[in-house]
Amino acid sequence: MLVVLGVLALTGVDCSSCRRNALPPRPDGAAVVTAEPPETGDIVLAIEVEPNDSLATAQRLPFDAKLVAGAKASLDATATKARDADLFRLDVPPVEGTAPVAPGSDAAPPPALRRSLRVEVTPEADRLGVEILDDQGQPLVSSGPGQPGDVVVLPNVSVTPGTYYLRVRPPAPQKGDPKEDTGAHGYKLTARLAPLEVGAEVEPNDKAAIATDLPAPGEAVGYYGWRHDQDWYRVPTAGLPEGSVLGADLEPAPGVTASLLVFDSVEQKLTEVRGRKEERVALRSLRVPTGEPYVYVVVRTDAGANGETRYNLRLQSGLPEQGGEVEPNDDPAHAQAVADVAEGGAITVAGHLGRGDVDVFRYAASIPVELDVEVAPPERVDVKLEILRPDGTVLARSDAGKRRESEHLPNVFVPGGAAFVRLSAGKGDGNLDEPYRLSIAVRPPEPGAEREPNDAIPTATSLPAGAVGSGLIAPRGDVDFWSSPATPDGQGNVTVSVGGVPGVPLDVHVRSHSGTELGRFSVAPGAAPAANVIATSGEACCLVEVRAASPRAANPRDRYSLSVGK
Repeated sequence: MLVVLGVLALTGVDCSSCRRNALPPRPDGAAVVTAEPPETGDIVLAIEVEPNDSLATAQRLPFDAKLVAGAKASLDATATKARDADLFRLDVPPVEGTAPVAPGSDAAPPPALRRSLRVEVTPEADRLGVEILDDQGQPLVSSGPGQPGDVVVLPNVSVTPGTYYLRVRPPAPQKGDPKEDTGAHGYKLTARLAPLEVGAEVEPNDKAAIATDLPAPGEAVGYYGWRHDQDWYRVPTAGLPEGSVLGADLEPAPGVTASLLVFDSVEQKLTEVRGRKEERVALRSLRVPTGEPYVYVVVRTDAGANGETRYNLRLQSGLPEQGGEVEPNDDPAHAQAVADVAEGGAITVAGHLGRGDVDVFRYAASIPVELDVEVAPPERVDVKLEILRPDGTVLARSDAGKRRESEHLPNVFVPGGAAFVRLSAGKGDGNLDEPYRLSIAVRPPEPGAEREPNDAIPTATSLPAGAVGSGLIAPRGDVDFWSSPATPDGQGNVTVSVGGVPGVPLDVHVRSHSGTELGRFSVAPGAAPAANVIATSGEACCLVEVRAASPRAANPRDRYSLSVGK
C-alpha cells in the first residue's frame, strides 16, 4: 500500500480519499483501492473485490445499524471457467437481549434467536440466480434464474446468529445463447434482516423433512419466491374425527401461476389442483386417509414469482356433506363408491371440478341393470361424461353439450358388477365455488332394448328375426347398430319396419352382414312403424343402422321401434 500511495504522491494526486477508501489486505496479501461506495436509497453498496469465487475468498459484507448489507458487483464472462460465480460472506449478529446457543449444541435455536433474511439481486440486463449457503458452504435455499433484467428475490429465509454465504451466478448456457459472451455483467445485491412474523412461512421448507407445521383449521402466509418454489406444510390429523375431510384455499399474487398438492405421510401424492395465472386455487373435501398421523399440503409456484405480495393459505376441516363428492377420486383405483340402489331408484352426488380435475365414481350392480346417468355442470364448465368398464375402457361417452349444458347417457346396460362414472372438465375450464350435480337412476333392462355401446358393427345389438327392438337416439350424435338373421322371401326381399321418435327425423341404413349397403330410408318424427322392402341381392341380411338425420337432434326419453322380417 505504501508503494501505491507513494506512486500517487509522485504524480501529484491527493491521496486523502485513497486512504479513506483503502480496503483491508486480501488473504493473498494483495491490496485493493476502490472508489467511494455508491448509495442506493438507504443502502450503502460495497464495491465487489475479486477474487471472490470460493468460500476462502468470499467478500465479507457487514450489516449496518439498520441490519442491511449490499454490494455492487459484476460477473466476468471472459473468465477461463465455464461460469463465473461471486461469493459474499454475511455474519448475522446476535439478537439483542438474547443469549447465544452454546457451540456444538444439538438443540434447535429458540424462535427469539431467529430472524428473516431477505436477499435481492438486481441484474442490469442478464439472467442471474442466487443461493444462500450455510457456514460449511452447503446450499440452504436456491432461486431459479429470472428473466433478463428481472429482480431475483429470496424473500424470507430463516437465519440464526452465525456465518452464511451468498452465491450469485448465471444459469447454465441454454440453446440459442451466444457462443461467445465477453465483458462484465453488472448487478446489485442487497441483504436485509428482520424479525420473524408469527404465522409466516420461512425458508427453507421445500421438502417434507423441513415442512412448516400448520394445523387444520389454520392459516399461513408466504411468498411465491421463484419459479418452481415449493412450500411444504405438515398438517397433523390427531384430533380430527374419523372420516374427516380437508379443504384448502390459496390466494393468488400478481404475475404468478400456482398449484396445490397434497401428499400422505410417506409422500405419496393424494391429489393436485392447478391454477391459471393470477387465479385462486382451491381444494374441496379431501378425505383424510385413515391411520395417517399427518398429511402434507404443498404450495407450488409453477410460473412467475413475486417477492413483494404474499399468498394466503387457509385450511378447513370437517365431516363430508351427505351426498357430496370426496377427494381423491381422480381414477378408477380411487373411485368414490356410490350406494347400490333398488331398481327404479336414483342417487344424486354434488361435487366440484377445478381446472384439470377428474372425478370418478364406482357403481356396483348385483344384477343386470340399465343406468340413466346425467350431469348438470355449473357456469364456466363444459363437462364430459363417460362410463367405464372395470378394465378402464370406455363403455359410453357424452360430450355434446357446451359450457353449463348437461350431458346425458340415458340407457347404459350394465350386465352386473362394477361400472365407473368419470367426469372431467373441458380444457381450461373449472369452477371451485359452484357444484355440479350427478344423478344415477337404475331400472331393469327393457325387453328388446338396445345394449349400449352399439355404435359400430362389431358391437351391434342382436335382434331375433320377427322380434321388436327399441332404442334411444341420445346423446346427440348417437348411432345404433342392430344385427338380425332375417330370411328373405321368394323374391330375395326382407322388410324392415321402424317407428319414429318425436322431434327427431331418422335415417336408416340396411346392410348385408358383410357390410354392403342394401338400402336406406327416412323416418319422419313420431311416425308409426311402416314396412320398408329391402332387396338382399342374395347376400346374408341384415345389419341395420339407425341415427338422427341431424347431428344436433336427440331424444333421451322416447324410443324408436325396429323389426326385421319377411
